[in-house]
Amino acid sequence: MGEHEGKPTRQETRGMAWWNAMSDADRAYWLRIAGSATPADAWAQYQAEVAEFADPHPDVEDRQAAAREREAAHDRDMWPR
Repeated sequence: MGEHEGKPTRQETRGMAWWNAMSDADRAYWLRIAGSATPADAWAQYQAEVAEFADPHPDVEDRQAAAREREAAHDRDMWPR
């Protein structure tokens, strides 16, 4: 969890699910890319990498719709039925 005690934030929960779903090789990759041994740093690096490919100038509604779609796609990948 972050600097606070108690229930993890939504972002922390997503990071934990992302980390737990990865293979050891994928974990090692993201830790190496982040330059850290901390899973939270690997998650932050992953998010930075994903954000780098986002369009920096869509209007607000387009950004919100794109974020919802990315989250739904991520959830489908993380929790296949």
